[in-house]
Amino acid sequence: MTGMTLRGRIISMFKTLDRFAEEIGWSHRKVSYIVNGKQEPTARDIEEMCTVLKVELPEDFRALFLS
Repeated sequence: MTGMTLRGRIISMFKTLDRFAEEIGWSHRKVSYIVNGKQEPTARDIEEMCTVLKVELPEDFRALFLS
């Protein structure tokens, strides 16, 4: 997964931001703001995204959230 963006990971797993929003239980607006850099995710948001996106390796975490 190295080199993949947060948006890319979401799309590869859920096909749309709406489906991801449904799965994680957030509004489409919140997902869109986070993916587009208009809102910083909280630590809890990141934890929830890692669970839903099956991010387990530190390298994958860095690629998605610290790029």
